[in-house]
Amino acid sequence: MHLSKSLAVILAAIAVIEGCSTPHRRATDPNAIQPSPRPMAEVVASAQRDLYWIADDARQGRGVGSEGLAQTGEFIAERFRHFGLKPMPGLDGYFQHFDYEVGGKLGPATKLSVNGVELRRDQYTALIRSSTTSVEGPLAFVGYGAKATDHEYDDFAGIDVKDHVVMIMRWEPVDEAGKSRWAQEDYSRAAAIQRKVSNAIDAGAKAVILVNAPTHHDDQPPLMEPQGGLRRPSSVPVFHVKVDVANQLLTAAGAPSLAELQAKIDSTQKPASALFDSVKIAGAVEVEKDVSSVRNVVACLPGKGPHADEYVVIGAHYDHVGLGAYGSRGKLGQIHNGADDNGSGTTALLQIAEDFALAGRQDRTIVFVAFTLEELGLIGSRKFVEAPPMPLTSVTAMLNLDMVGRMKDEHLYVGGVGTAPSFETLLNDADKNEPILIRSMGKGGRGPSDHQSFSTKGIPVLFFFTGMHPDYHAPGDDPEKINYAGIAQVVDLSFNLVQRLCRMQREQYIATFDGQQPDINVAAGNEPGERAPRREMIEGDRPRLGIVPDYTSEPNDKGILLAGVTDNTAAATAGVRAGDILTSLNDKKVASLEEVVDFLNESKVGDKVKISILRAGQEMTLESTLKGRPAAQ
Repeated sequence: MHLSKSLAVILAAIAVIEGCSTPHRRATDPNAIQPSPRPMAEVVASAQRDLYWIADDARQGRGVGSEGLAQTGEFIAERFRHFGLKPMPGLDGYFQHFDYEVGGKLGPATKLSVNGVELRRDQYTALIRSSTTSVEGPLAFVGYGAKATDHEYDDFAGIDVKDHVVMIMRWEPVDEAGKSRWAQEDYSRAAAIQRKVSNAIDAGAKAVILVNAPTHHDDQPPLMEPQGGLRRPSSVPVFHVKVDVANQLLTAAGAPSLAELQAKIDSTQKPASALFDSVKIAGAVEVEKDVSSVRNVVACLPGKGPHADEYVVIGAHYDHVGLGAYGSRGKLGQIHNGADDNGSGTTALLQIAEDFALAGRQDRTIVFVAFTLEELGLIGSRKFVEAPPMPLTSVTAMLNLDMVGRMKDEHLYVGGVGTAPSFETLLNDADKNEPILIRSMGKGGRGPSDHQSFSTKGIPVLFFFTGMHPDYHAPGDDPEKINYAGIAQVVDLSFNLVQRLCRMQREQYIATFDGQQPDINVAAGNEPGERAPRREMIEGDRPRLGIVPDYTSEPNDKGILLAGVTDNTAAATAGVRAGDILTSLNDKKVASLEEVVDFLNESKVGDKVKISILRAGQEMTLESTLKGRPAAQ
């Protein structure tokens, strides 16, 4: 990255956005809650200019390691500087730097051969989150590599693939029109590559060879990008071959073509798995790691009075999924502008920061943070709470803005209201003169966004969100689809609310509601009472385990490090504690929350469960009974 070039781009953008003047602060009663210092129309126009810049194609989807993400960080820092906000002590100006392994490239030792004949590199690739090991073994074909209990389908049933290299088709069974047979829209979770690889590992496979299902997928690239496919490391090598290579392997085994096998599975919805021991596969993966310096962008408005050394944090993540290499619901290689996710939250953060810069100091110091790498697992916010530029014990509240750009019918969904005693009253008071209709997503502080990093540290949190939509993590999330008046309403409400957070009596974090599930209908963007598609739902009578992962820890192969457990759950009853590492459930290895969810989705309330853990290096197996989860409040 050439910062001088980036800075020139940013400064030019700021000049266009700001023009030649800055709004003047209104005179207000210092003892009253101040109204927004700018007219609503001005906030709308400013938000639109900011977001069209942030979500422009030139930002390349703000993917990790991209020039576009670096430019956006510079843009945010320049806005903070222009507002007159201060850097936090101990940081590099407005930046909190940390290194992150953003991927890499395949090294020359990456190889794949069939019966001793090495394939050309244009015939295959490997995924860089693969295990970097050599492997040899006979071939097996396992269809879609799926286990879908809801559809009585299991590609691994009745076949022993232990020590085999398994070939797996991407996606899942489709009908004659090419539409998934297992999902109302797109594909079910069974189509996730991470899930397919996990299924193969559980079955004892030594390596995985992925291939595009040939029928109904002509619009897909013949080979994946090495950076794609896996969200977490795999313990076995994972390759991707072209369809003609897969057909060569099947021909060598005397089997039908891939298209014929797909047609059989799709039409009958029954597996067509088989062992082909006469076909010997050998391969190796070498990855040259690429470590990048990434940045949270941080600024503060110093407080005044006796509580000036206490803090209220307002945050939003500014990264997105780039060209779709991870987390995309669209096509790999397309720019994912992420106007709503989370250009909208970043834009709202900037507008709130400007309003407070104009309004002046509050009773507590306000810290504004644009987090990076949220899309890869809340990494930026985890780094922030792990190495905070102020004592975390002095942080009284955190407000997180994530996807606030698609407001519909003036609904704003709010999470975390139950994490402090006065939050509900403060929120209702702030909303009295607003057109916004607040709708609860649940009172707990957990959730799939950056506020969770703070809630796990015992800091009361609030989460603002305007709902899911079909463009989520897809190339169609563009700035022309944003409700800018809605963003301005969120900004106005936030400005009012944060003043109250700065004045509230300090309160302890309440964890009572953290075991509850968010309102999944809300998360799926449905109307009150409308049921979400099955793949989006978590039924109220489904079991829960009650673990609280330590989100500040890095992923590891041993299992999931726990920050604690929720009262009156299976984990609590079994005696699981903070600091334990969860390694398996009913002897099934778990290394990620996704695998825990898979286990629970296949279980029911009342089932016995063996919970295997590592405690101070000692293996232990505890027993309990799965309990149901209370509904969100």
